[in-house]
Amino acid sequence: MKKYRESKNFSLDDVVTLTGVSKPSLSNIERAATSPSINILWKISKGLGLPIAYFFEEKEAVYELVDINDLNMIDTDNNLIKAFSAFTWNPSNNFEIFYVELIPGAERLSDAHIDGSVEIIIPLKGELLFQINDEEIKISPQKLFKFNSDIAHKYMNQGAETCELILVMMYPFKE
Repeated sequence: MKKYRESKNFSLDDVVTLTGVSKPSLSNIERAATSPSINILWKISKGLGLPIAYFFEEKEAVYELVDINDLNMIDTDNNLIKAFSAFTWNPSNNFEIFYVELIPGAERLSDAHIDGSVEIIIPLKGELLFQINDEEIKISPQKLFKFNSDIAHKYMNQGAETCELILVMMYPFKE
C-alpha cells in the first residue's frame, strides 16, 4: 500500500480521506505491524480504486493451477465465512477470483465496491440467499448470477449445509 500511495504522491491523510480507514490503522498496515481484515481491505481498495488482490500481488506466471485446499484464507472478521483469493492478481486483467464458503447461518453485508464494478457468483454447493436493494434472490448450483457490485449487497446462508461458491470480481478498465 505504501508503494502505491507514494507512487500517487498521496499522504496518509489523503488515504484516510479516500478510504475512511483511520491513520493509525493505515500506518500499521504499511509497516506490516498488523494484518487488515477483509472489511478494511475492501475500504482501502474501494477508496484507492484498486482490486483487493492488488495487496496480494506476486510475480506473474505463464499459468496457475490451484487446489482449493491449498489457498490462503483472507480474514473476514466472521468465523462463519471463509474467503480465499484464488489466483495471483495481474493489473492488466481487471478481474479477480475468490473461493468462498458460508457456514449455515452465515451473513455478510458487503459495502459497495469500486464504481462500475461487476460481480459474478458461481455456486458450487448449497443455496445462497442474496440481497441487493430490497430484493432477496436464491442462487443455487446450476445457476449463475451477475450484478453491479457498486452498491451494498448481502450474502446469507440460511440452509443446513455449507454454501460454496466462486466469486468473480470485475473492475472497470482504467488507463
